[in-house]
Amino acid sequence: MPREYALDRFERQIREGLLGTGWIQPEEITLLPPPPEIPGDLGMPCFLLARRLRRAPGAIAQELSGRLSFPDGSLVGRVFAQGPYLNFCQEPQAMARAVLAEVREWGDRYGGDDIGAGRNVIIDYSSPNVARRMHIGHIRSTVIGQALRNLYDFLGYRTIGDNHLGDWGTQFGKLIYAYKAWGDEQEMERRPIDHLVELYARFHREAQGDPALEEEGRRWFARLEAGDPEARALWQRFLDLTIQEFEKTYRRLGVRFDLYRGESFYEPMLEDAIREAVEKGAAYQAPDSPAVVLDLTEDGLGSTLLRKSDGATLYLTRELATALHRYREYDPVWILYVVGAEQELHFRQLRRLLERMGYAELASRCVHVSFGTIVKPDGSRFSMREGEVIFLDELLDEAEARALAIVEQKNPVLSEEEKREIARQVGIG
Repeated sequence: MPREYALDRFERQIREGLLGTGWIQPEEITLLPPPPEIPGDLGMPCFLLARRLRRAPGAIAQELSGRLSFPDGSLVGRVFAQGPYLNFCQEPQAMARAVLAEVREWGDRYGGDDIGAGRNVIIDYSSPNVARRMHIGHIRSTVIGQALRNLYDFLGYRTIGDNHLGDWGTQFGKLIYAYKAWGDEQEMERRPIDHLVELYARFHREAQGDPALEEEGRRWFARLEAGDPEARALWQRFLDLTIQEFEKTYRRLGVRFDLYRGESFYEPMLEDAIREAVEKGAAYQAPDSPAVVLDLTEDGLGSTLLRKSDGATLYLTRELATALHRYREYDPVWILYVVGAEQELHFRQLRRLLERMGYAELASRCVHVSFGTIVKPDGSRFSMREGEVIFLDELLDEAEARALAIVEQKNPVLSEEEKREIARQVGIG
């Protein structure tokens, strides 16, 4: 049973009082916040009653206000009619006592509920790329996702925070080659992500003069896909070091995850997902080609691929396999994807594909929680290639530094520890 708070009881007592008049049927009771010019807490428009009783709604509101009475100790105070509305005010002292009693009883769980008990919600948020630093673009998915998680936790759901990392692809073959050719172990220990970024950038510079390096990168990725022990060990090390660095940032933000399941986790499931889509008629095999086509033009969603002609899979393929696995493992009531608005078409295609495959219930549970793009003052987007990226840790450092300067100016008598703690709370939250 959902927890009943004082405001819930206030509404229940109003409904009981209205039904007690003998005039009103349950389905005719609609309680809403009254218009701003009416000084009440809840109001009931009397238009439905007016239609049935063939009387003016204002006259009905006026008569009901005289008929209603509530016992001592009720949370309902003044009742009055104004125009076509019957309005109800809280009894201030009774409401205050009720709320304080609830706060004392439930403590830090006040405001929470158990309506989600026994039900799972998966929240997919943050999702940076391995061997890359998090930048300003990651902050929205990260903090919005954690806020949603906090809310669902508070409502009694079992929330599963999943950081769907970008941890697979040919770039890791290139990175393995670069590390073996130019890697510095001391730099890997001291500043792992920065060193990996430098190695990847060097690979591309060197490959401009030596195209054979691209083939070396593909060869190392093929070895990684085949489970080669050396390639696998290096990839796992890059992954572990990256997550360690990410977690430092997440701790600063108060963000936590249950799973770090990147694209690599779902790689073995891709062919089964493609095969199922084809067998169910949701997609089709292109003639004389390994390509698998998903044609959604009739739905206004364009045409795309689940497998390219060279055998490579796409983002949508990996999302399909991920959604099916989550559904089968957790049976979630919701899967929330906290991802930018630019991916709207992608998630509409995913939901329609699932419907075509017979997973209409799963499709209805997949919700894209979108947000906009951070842009420069002139409205243009930041360019990674032009070096305009703002790294997330540097942004947090700057926020703390600015807050600390204000604290030192306003409260110079505080200890250094107190100043820094206030600066952290103000700068980051």
